Amino acid sequence: NPNVYFLKSHGFFEGRGTPLGSILVKFSKITSIAEVEKQKREQIEKAEKERIAKEKEEEEERRREAEEERIAKEKKAEEERIAYKKKQKKLKLIPQKSELESAQHFLNKLELFLTYHPDEFDVIKISEFLIITKPISENIFEEKQKNDLALFKDYTSTSSKFNEYFDTINQKELDMQYNEIENIYDELESSKSNLERKLASNAKLTIAANHIKDIEILLENPESLNQLKEYNESVKTYIASLDKAEEERIAKEKQEQSIRDAEVAEAHDNILELKEKLKEDLTSDLAPLIIQQVKLLEKALEKENSMEPSLFLKDLDSANKKAYQFIYKNWLEAEIKKEEEERIAKEKKAEEERIAKEKREKKEKKAKEKRKEEERIAKEKKTEEERIAKKKKEKEEEIAKEKLQKKLNLLPQKSELESAQNFLNNVKNFVNDYPDEFDIVKISEFFILTKQILNNTFEEKQKNDLILFKNFTNTSSNFVDYLNSLKQSEIDEKLKEIDLIFSELENAKIILENKLRKDPAASHAKLTIDSIKSIDVLLENPESINQLKEYLEIFVTYIASLNEEEEKLAEEKRKIDSEVDKALNNITALKVRLKKHLTSDLAPLIIEQVKLLEKAVEKEIFEDLVSANKNADQFIYKKFIEPEE
Repeated sequence: NPNVYFLKSHGFFEGRGTPLGSILVKFSKITSIAEVEKQKREQIEKAEKERIAKEKEEEEERRREAEEERIAKEKKAEEERIAYKKKQKKLKLIPQKSELESAQHFLNKLELFLTYHPDEFDVIKISEFLIITKPISENIFEEKQKNDLALFKDYTSTSSKFNEYFDTINQKELDMQYNEIENIYDELESSKSNLERKLASNAKLTIAANHIKDIEILLENPESLNQLKEYNESVKTYIASLDKAEEERIAKEKQEQSIRDAEVAEAHDNILELKEKLKEDLTSDLAPLIIQQVKLLEKALEKENSMEPSLFLKDLDSANKKAYQFIYKNWLEAEIKKEEEERIAKEKKAEEERIAKEKREKKEKKAKEKRKEEERIAKEKKTEEERIAKKKKEKEEEIAKEKLQKKLNLLPQKSELESAQNFLNNVKNFVNDYPDEFDIVKISEFFILTKQILNNTFEEKQKNDLILFKNFTNTSSNFVDYLNSLKQSEIDEKLKEIDLIFSELENAKIILENKLRKDPAASHAKLTIDSIKSIDVLLENPESINQLKEYLEIFVTYIASLNEEEEKLAEEKRKIDSEVDKALNNITALKVRLKKHLTSDLAPLIIEQVKLLEKAVEKEIFEDLVSANKNADQFIYKKFIEPEE
């Protein structure tokens, strides 16, 4: 301790009770307090420095983020400017219609609109306008037609539905043309990338280099859509020719390589075969000749990597042929005898196979007979099935006949007087159409006799006179056919009406069944089930046309009420979904702002807004969602947007 050393050097001695001891105790206390104070000051200074450093670091981080955001905004703005510029270039390529073409386009689309919405305009006015503008469709477009068209457009502009339809049609056409240009741009850029790859692998493709430059110029300053199309086709044709040439080159190389591989394999096979023969004839006169052939083949193989491929193939082919001739002359001839023996053995085998074939054919014959028996059984089965099907069809026809009879029973029956009056009117109409069919005097006498019937008098005398009149008219086959035709037409007309009612009832049943499947637990489910059962009863046992009509009207009204209720529920659901989407967007926006204000006083308020929105989304109560969204909008505007303004 330097302090102790200092005291000792000035005559103080250490020890309890000595002056030095007392001084050391006091001095230790003083130095301890000073040391603590010093440490506190150092800690405060250190904390202050750390705080300043942290604030500086945070300030630098904020500046860096602000700078990055500014750069990102500038980059995005530049990208959007470039994209907008490119889009404008492409839009300029869309061919502009002439005044006549625009006028004809307007008229054509209007006519198409009228086929879907015939009641949108007053039919008289629209017809008058179509008549006065008809010359435009015939390529006549003078001052009068222009004025007429302007008036026509003013008239149609009063319909928001037509305006929306016409704008939609025009936008679709514009989008189609723009998409076509986009596709051509994409194809040209793809072709450019393709050509760049080909040029990188083959620098001699000067035409490809020229095409790359031309594509860059075209994409930067296109003159017309046709120019782009024509050049795109020419570039694709050129690339296709390059691809074809490359495919042919690869195929040729593969073919040549295949031939070389085959020759090399044959050489190796010959070497192996010759070495095997050498083992058998080591001490014979053939040994040196075998070695010579092996060396010739090995020498030819050694030149594979050092010689031009075609020359290598020629030498190897020659060596293989010599080796084959050598092998054939010295060994294969001896094997011919063996082959002959094998041929005889083969013929013997063929004879055995023939005998086996006969046995097999017998077996197949039996199988064929068995198959025929199975076919006979199948045929009988098919006949039985056809009989059952016929019976089923007859049953269905009987049911259809019964249904028809039920419908015929619904036809209202005429009274004797109505039938008589109807007969007389029909005779009168027939005579007017065919005046020479009956004797005019006799037909007139009968009309005089039966005149009272038309005045609603139908006593015994009139009935007898009518029978005589009918007997007279029945002598004409033309009139009988005419009368039968009228009766059948009347029946058919009534049946059509009944069929339509039946069809509408069945359709109503299907609609109700679909609604029941869609929501079996709906409040109206029991009423719907009762309605379906009522329709079944009506279709099975109808009492009258009027009954069917009345019930059909009831079911149609009921279905309409169900549709109205469903539409009302759907509309409420759409409103809730809209508010939910808005709430979710607000939640996202608030969470983004929360990340930037995690340590500020706004953080709890943001969290509170998010929780309110999430709670409203979870409950899906429309009024709560509207209120939560309104509060969130006001909060975002007041706390973030308004201060920035």
